[in-house]
Amino acid sequence: MEPNSIGVLDIVVHTPLWVWPLLAYSLVAGWRMTRDRTVAPWRVSIMPAIVTAFAVANLVTVANSLAGMAGFAVGTALGGMAGYAIPPRRQARMLDDGRLALAGDWLPLLLLIGIFAARYAQGAALAIEPGFGDNGLFAFAGAAAPAFFAMLMVVRAMRALPAGIFRRRAGRSNAEKYTAPS
Repeated sequence: MEPNSIGVLDIVVHTPLWVWPLLAYSLVAGWRMTRDRTVAPWRVSIMPAIVTAFAVANLVTVANSLAGMAGFAVGTALGGMAGYAIPPRRQARMLDDGRLALAGDWLPLLLLIGIFAARYAQGAALAIEPGFGDNGLFAFAGAAAPAFFAMLMVVRAMRALPAGIFRRRAGRSNAEKYTAPS
């Protein structure tokens, strides 16, 4: 099949099956973040860690060139600046039981969709035209987008945490950390 005769339906039909559960998980996880919720403090770092791991894995496996490394660096810097420029909807509150009350936020859902769309487009483009893998601009963009989304998510998650959360948690004795409230 020639690249010009490939349609959207061809791309969707030839998408590996494992991609669809990943999309479903991204949508469900992102949707859950749109609602107010109460979580253990460590849970705030799960999604940013997953997204960061994907960005780094993408750099290692797909964009392991000077252009890819430059794209990763630029995406990381721009994502950090964007994460700082876009304030969290509301600051998380530390509850008496040690959990965090988080405000719902639509941006994580949009970021997860953006990450999925960027990776899907990159994979589809490489499947249609494998020569893109040797293109410096493609490597730059392919590494910049996931790095941007990852750093934006990391910085926003950190900014949403209550001030001094790490000092308070570190300053507790072991008995206070592991004793259930009465």
